[in-house]
Order: sequence, then C-alpha cells, then structure tokens
Amino acid sequence: MSEGETIDKTFFQWIEQFITIFPTEFLITLSFLSLLTLLLTPLYLKQLPQDYFIRLESQSSPFFLRWTRNIIGVLFIFAGLLMLVLPGQGLLTLLIGLCLIESPLRKGLIKKLTQSESFRGKINKLRRSLGSSPFLWPEDVKKTLDP
Repeated sequence: MSEGETIDKTFFQWIEQFITIFPTEFLITLSFLSLLTLLLTPLYLKQLPQDYFIRLESQSSPFFLRWTRNIIGVLFIFAGLLMLVLPGQGLLTLLIGLCLIESPLRKGLIKKLTQSESFRGKINKLRRSLGSSPFLWPEDVKKTLDP
C-alpha cells in the first residue's frame, strides 16, 4: 500500500468516527444554524442604531418578546461558540447572540468582544457595505468630548 492510500484510508476512518460521534441530525442542525447566521447577521447589524455600543442598556419589552429574543440569542451564542472551532463566522455570531439576550453579564462581554480594533473595523466595513453608517464607539465619543 502506498503512502497516498494510507492517508486516504486514515482520512476515511476519521470521517467514519466523526459521523458516529456526531449524529446526522446534529450536523444538519449545525448546518442550518450556520446558514441562518450567515443570512441574519448582516441584517441584524444593519438595523442596530449607530450609537448601540455607547448606550448598551436593555430596553424593556413584553415578556413573550424577551423570552423569544433570549432563546434566539442563546442559539446564536451556541452556534458562535461552535463556529469558533468549526467553519463559520464565530465571533460575529457570538456578538449577535450577546446583543439579543438580556443578562447582567451582557454589557461586559460585549465590551470585551468589541475591544479589538480589527474586529470593529470589520463590523463597520460590513455596515458600510449594507448602506448604514459605521458604529460609534465609547472611545470615539470620549475623544470628541475631551479637548
């Protein structure tokens, strides 16, 4: 057996083990969540107000709407965590999930996730391509207020 055949055999054995560890239903669900986040993330980022990251307060909403947003947010967070190790836009999906949920930890986690300049640049580039103005960040407001 040649080296190429050994690699092919090993690869197919790995695929077979992967399929037995992760049932088909799980993979289908993960694929659906990945596709859903690819479609909804740009739309959600576009509709957020420009000063969203400056005024991170929760807005009170009806009970049913809060629960629905929290469930969808948790699904996005779960999908984002999986996409950190699997193909997909993990950090962006995590951010969307955090923006949707209502939790005491929410504000700190969003600040931590968005402190990277390159991440902020990518989000703003996406918003500009969708025809929205870029987000304002707390540091930008401080710079304009300080002499």
